[in-house]
Amino acid sequence: MKKAFLFLAFACIAMLFSSCNKEGVFNPKKKINKIYTYSTYTIDGTTTSSNKVLSEIWNWNKNILERIDHYDSDGGISGVTTYTYDKKRVVRIDESYQSMFSNYSTHTEFIYDGKYLSEAKIYDGNDLEATLKFTHQNGKISQIVFIGEEVYDENGKSIRTRALQHILPPQICQTLQQIEKKKQTKNAGKGSETTTMTLTWNKDNITKIACVDEFFGERQEYSMEAEYDNYNNPFYGLFDTETFYGGGNLCKNNIVKQTWIFPDEGDHSTDTYQYTYEGRYPVSCTHTDPFYDDTHTSTTEYEYK
Repeated sequence: MKKAFLFLAFACIAMLFSSCNKEGVFNPKKKINKIYTYSTYTIDGTTTSSNKVLSEIWNWNKNILERIDHYDSDGGISGVTTYTYDKKRVVRIDESYQSMFSNYSTHTEFIYDGKYLSEAKIYDGNDLEATLKFTHQNGKISQIVFIGEEVYDENGKSIRTRALQHILPPQICQTLQQIEKKKQTKNAGKGSETTTMTLTWNKDNITKIACVDEFFGERQEYSMEAEYDNYNNPFYGLFDTETFYGGGNLCKNNIVKQTWIFPDEGDHSTDTYQYTYEGRYPVSCTHTDPFYDDTHTSTTEYEYK
């Protein structure tokens, strides 16, 4: 089951580029300024909350997102995301991270066929690690084929998550990090893998992603189903020309439930999310973590310009 979350990451990028207009152009109406995070734990009936810390600062030049600064729990900069444009169309995103043990960098290059995204290539330094190929139907991405290697950093994040985390739904990223730490030991050194993802849409939200995973001579089928609220998702449409908002996400509205289904294993995992809103936008999202039943929640707060 645990491999699945990594591949949803690439389904998420698909949604970012889904629009009836030219893909790759970022034109937000509401801009994120800062993002804060904190967690709550319940152990033996006692609830403890961590301090709220600054997680990200978004740097804008008018309506152009130039850079995102990432912060660690001590308030220092732990990484930087930089955007490169060609006539307002995003053609490259660079990620660099640093810690007391090492420095890490990756970048993603985007290739277009007319107004649609055709490929995304993800590099670890100068080495190509993964390729995504996109198919469109009725103006939306209908299928993604992913081919890539398993490469992890010291925190257990794969090269793909590092490259794409700034454009993934925060809901997916929260779960993805835990899954990849477990996946690292099981699959390390086994080579490349291929995943084909078929997307089912309901208007501007993806309600299902069906996956076929082929890895080291093995084949596994699994799927993700999602439910949404009716409010505007502030992470929707990073590469969209319509009236959407800053940040990366796959859907117009906010995920309230996502369930992964693994029929071969008779297994499933469900994450739930609760929001507080001001107007049509959420100002906080609280995630109940299924790995800890109801004893662990993580909260993200959004501050807008």
